[in-house]
Amino acid sequence: MISYIVISDIHGCAEQLRILLGQSNLFTGRRAVFLGDYVDVGPDSKTVLELLIDFRDSNQSATFLRGNHECELMSFLEGGSFVKYAEIGGTATIRAYCGEVEGDVRKALAKAVPPKHIAFLEGSKIYLETENHLFSHCGYDPDQPLDRSEKSMARQSHQRLFSEPPAHGKTVVCGHYLQRSRKPFISKNVVCLDTGCGVLGGPLTAMLFPERRVIQVTSGFEVLIHEAPESTA
Repeated sequence: MISYIVISDIHGCAEQLRILLGQSNLFTGRRAVFLGDYVDVGPDSKTVLELLIDFRDSNQSATFLRGNHECELMSFLEGGSFVKYAEIGGTATIRAYCGEVEGDVRKALAKAVPPKHIAFLEGSKIYLETENHLFSHCGYDPDQPLDRSEKSMARQSHQRLFSEPPAHGKTVVCGHYLQRSRKPFISKNVVCLDTGCGVLGGPLTAMLFPERRVIQVTSGFEVLIHEAPESTA
């Protein structure tokens, strides 16, 4: 059986990520899965991508999934709406790469983002599915449970995941759905690890599978390890 460490939404919080990645004992013998939303809102998306690329280069089994924020960043660079990107926290990413910008923001950002960052974003996966788990940023669409498109897995919200019986026997592990309690949502069939890192000043959260042990790095850079919690649903 493969063991995993699954890391949720980072949102530009480079120092919390650096501390988590520094806990080498948590990664030993495990496949790392990152659930997306690496950029936007928080202060240093550029360094977050540098850290992830460095980690990837020394951990070939790691999987980096795409979140809606990576989708919107790439859409903006390809000609999408600045207003739409700014509304979801994209100005923080622009500032991290460019500082203050006058004139053509898209052109300035496209020039400032290193090619290896673009390649990393383009190379991110839509989902990872195993015999027992479906890992993706947004879970899956209960109305189309076999849809594995970017739209379903990375861009949309599927709130009914949390209230309806699963369409298949796999545990869904996702981020995206902000848990204002700053604690992961854990039920038999759904685990959501987005605890507000970069958005609410919440912790960066990871979970070890199959143990379901929770690791959090707080905004004050404290590392907390919780034994497998009881279901929250």
